[in-house]
Amino acid sequence: MIRKLVAFFAACAAVVVLAQPASAIVNPVVISLKNVQSGLCMDVLSFNQANSAPVVQWDCNNLDNQKFTLEKRGDNEYALKVKFNGNCLDMAVNYNNNVQVTVFPCHYDANQIWFFERLADNPNQFQLRNKLTNKCLENGILTEKGKPIFQFECHQDTHQRWV
Repeated sequence: MIRKLVAFFAACAAVVVLAQPASAIVNPVVISLKNVQSGLCMDVLSFNQANSAPVVQWDCNNLDNQKFTLEKRGDNEYALKVKFNGNCLDMAVNYNNNVQVTVFPCHYDANQIWFFERLADNPNQFQLRNKLTNKCLENGILTEKGKPIFQFECHQDTHQRWV
């Protein structure tokens, strides 16, 4: 996982340094996201195909409902497309804490754009901050599988850290 992120960021740096034309194809990077506190992975529950399908934490299993393709949308801005159906990680247009993240057909508005923010005390870990709400994804200190992933004011506790 760490190697994939390092490779992804290195590839992005190479694209910027080499100033490749927009038509250049860069291999997509597919990642899984594991919560540091629970050790469980971000998961589209039961391969749910519905709009606004819930995102939960589940035992890491390397299946396509736990894999996300990173699509660069700006400077450190990414859409995360779930591999099994191409929908994007989506935050409802709601600025409150404890709002569950879902997946929804990609439209690339700010509620589907995420910042990967490395943590100074452990650069192998990062937070995922939503561009629209400016809130971070977390598991709410819950360690059970099937519990929701939701947004909350950003802090640096382990339940907001991902690898």
